[in-house]
Amino acid sequence: MLVLGVNGYFGADHDAGSALLRDGELIAAVEEERLTRSKRAIHAKPELSVKEVLDIGGHAADDIDVIAYPWRPSPFRLDPAEQKRRIIAHLRSCGLKVRNNVDVEFIAHHEAHAWSGIVFTPEERRVQCDVVVVDGSGESTSGGRFIFKHDTLEYKTSFTFESSIGFFYEAATTLAGFSWGEEGKLMGLASYADPEAVPVETAARLASLLAAEDAADELPELTRDFMEVIRGWHSHLLDGRDHPRTFVERARLAALAQRALEMRIHDLVRDCDAPTVVLAGGTALNCTNNGRLATSLAERGQLLIVPPCASDTGIAIGAAASAASRHGAIRSTTSALQGRAFSADDFARTAGTELSLKDADADDLALRLAEGQIIGWVNGRAEIGPRALGARAILARPSSTRTRDRVNLLKGRETWRPLAPSVTDVEHTRSFVGVPNAYMLMAATVSPEATGLAGVTHVDGTARPHVARPDQHAYGDVIRQLAKATSGPEAVTCTSFNAAGEPMVYSPADAIRSARMMGLDAIAGEGWVAELRSGSGSDRS
Repeated sequence: MLVLGVNGYFGADHDAGSALLRDGELIAAVEEERLTRSKRAIHAKPELSVKEVLDIGGHAADDIDVIAYPWRPSPFRLDPAEQKRRIIAHLRSCGLKVRNNVDVEFIAHHEAHAWSGIVFTPEERRVQCDVVVVDGSGESTSGGRFIFKHDTLEYKTSFTFESSIGFFYEAATTLAGFSWGEEGKLMGLASYADPEAVPVETAARLASLLAAEDAADELPELTRDFMEVIRGWHSHLLDGRDHPRTFVERARLAALAQRALEMRIHDLVRDCDAPTVVLAGGTALNCTNNGRLATSLAERGQLLIVPPCASDTGIAIGAAASAASRHGAIRSTTSALQGRAFSADDFARTAGTELSLKDADADDLALRLAEGQIIGWVNGRAEIGPRALGARAILARPSSTRTRDRVNLLKGRETWRPLAPSVTDVEHTRSFVGVPNAYMLMAATVSPEATGLAGVTHVDGTARPHVARPDQHAYGDVIRQLAKATSGPEAVTCTSFNAAGEPMVYSPADAIRSARMMGLDAIAGEGWVAELRSGSGSDRS
């Protein structure tokens, strides 16, 4: 059974992408933005990504048994039969010989989010799971609760637009002077506020407003304008005060919104009693909340699972899993590396005479990093989701704040924003207090005894560590050799390989172009390096 999941037709205005499941196993997933080079693939259809996942999986379009789409037509007053014809016609117009009689299944948006979390839940943790989806909106709701047991996902209740945690946080993001999609900046800014200046009563009031209409049946139609809801949250957040202007005022607003978000999500999860709690939806990318929630649940003997593609980047996977589940159990995956892999020969062919690749082992790369070089790393299959996880990453020393500032400058990021580390499991145990996470989605406190992590420690004493997978041998070797070269921790600064405003790189051509634009010192992968700057500067601070 071959199921193609796609996002990017009716209902969707961002994060187009495709995923392929074969006999219940995820074999490929790629975001459209990685191929079109247009961030978030705004108003794009899944054209290149469909071809890419089929090619990675070794299948032709006429092998597809089911196409799954993570939006239902009825809330938009659309005819399902007509939308099925449109999807098939579009794919055929892209040169894909999709069978005219291929089955097309429409999956409820938040059910797709829930399934995306189940796919990334280890099978031994699936006996029973409570699933909570916290989102901006999808069709006529903003999230919901589900139970997963006996390989079946059971719907419990939906959340209304008015109780949308995603809309609430988006409203705070725009009030703080950021744009749509920059909620991560608000989370980082919140750490700069004096906790004593953020009134708990106000945060609790906002959290109670989020809970006022927290549960509802799914509405048959989309009846609310989301901008109306956003404006309402603007009013609640300001509460008669002027718009924040100074950095301090903006940080205080960010901290208020962060605290209210955490109160609300912790309240939603409080009555979850299953051994595993799955959190999905766009709001589940909030690492600060996730870290605290994971610790709280661990104290109760429960495990928190957040998929690496918790936002709409993962709903093509979730839709495909939902459709495939009707034909057998869905197999778990623990790897976010679902795109294409490129070899050193692929890089050499792309570079031609422009760059010269030479042999370089982990020792050589570690010495370069120890000297202060900033290296673009491209190795193995590409990540799905917004975090660099050791496949398409910019690497640097984790001990140097000067190197951190240089990375932010080269990427075009605000200087106050933190960078995250990749660490070994040994180093996580040694230097962090929190639950280890392979997807860089859970903040942890940096231990007072930890050393060599100044460049990846945020102003509030936390970090967002990615625990490198054991099967990422080459990446892990670089981390361990860097520790030996610097007598420091088994850690490396790991941030997404892209400049501000562009998607994470995918192919050799993307990497070379982006690295040159940013002015990185080199590009590297397993066993090779290509220098981009002669006499690359060092930073031994």
